[in-house]
Amino acid sequence: MSNTVYPKSLSPEDKNALELFYKKAYPHRNDISEYLNRNIFSLPFCQIKDTLVIYDGDSIVGSNLSINTKALIGSEEYDVIWSFDTIVLPEYRSTDAGTFIGEFWFTHKEVFGAGLTDISERMWKVMKGKFIAYATAFIKLNYTSPYLFNFFKPILSNEKVLKKEFPELLNTKKSTFTKLSSAAEIKIPAEGYWNSEMIEFKRDVDFIKWRFFKHDSPYHVYQKNSDDCVYFVVRLIEWHNLPLLYMVDYRFNLNNTKDFNEILDAANKIVKKLNCAGLYIRCSLETLKDICKNHGFIMKGQGAQIVTRFKPAVKKDYPVFFTAADSDMDFK
Repeated sequence: MSNTVYPKSLSPEDKNALELFYKKAYPHRNDISEYLNRNIFSLPFCQIKDTLVIYDGDSIVGSNLSINTKALIGSEEYDVIWSFDTIVLPEYRSTDAGTFIGEFWFTHKEVFGAGLTDISERMWKVMKGKFIAYATAFIKLNYTSPYLFNFFKPILSNEKVLKKEFPELLNTKKSTFTKLSSAAEIKIPAEGYWNSEMIEFKRDVDFIKWRFFKHDSPYHVYQKNSDDCVYFVVRLIEWHNLPLLYMVDYRFNLNNTKDFNEILDAANKIVKKLNCAGLYIRCSLETLKDICKNHGFIMKGQGAQIVTRFKPAVKKDYPVFFTAADSDMDFK
């Protein structure tokens, strides 16, 4: 370890060094290359231009990844930054590496964070960030699935579930959802927002395309067959040896909360069809949390904190419409 560490903005030339750094930070993960390629280096450079890496010589020893996006706060749109993966290797935590990351946050007041690491939570508190919401995780178990026994002992292979085909149509009592084959098929409000007088992060065709329709994407996007703009996105995950259906994104007008009930009913049809052990979702709005509870979901603790010090977002106690697709929660 040298006496001098220095910061720089991420560039394509940093890819190999960043991958080596992540392998040091997460030695038990075997998906580092895929994770970085899918969720950082496949993005347009303008969306990751504020990512910061800390070097010691030719090696990266710290990072603060960022994705640039837009949000409607109240009734006005703002450019904002999602900050995630704030990491400094243990042997460098007594150096200026953390200071450089803190300086970045101090000068970029439009930063948001969610699901904080210990180091980022301490830094947010020092900078008097406001914790504006909790993204609470809920699980609804499929009690007819034999895969539930895997929670106690992995006796069944999840491969059968993971390789099953997703249905093209989902019929609930009151609606039908169709599986989309491209981002061009999705119906989105012209301005990219469904609601106002809250904090909602933008969705447009470009976002849907890079986020859910990249090559070999694990995601499946379903849209309600109606004049309303209602969609949800799911993928399969393994959690404590259980094959779960993870709802990573959803959008609808909150004046019609029945749409959320129909989204949950439709997703549960997939759970039954694939014989998953359950359905996993995160919610930040109290109304949606109550609906999940009424649908038989189990709440997993208080939830992941969502934090910012961006003045337009903290001047009022705005509700926050957050899903796992907004930050990096779906990537982990």
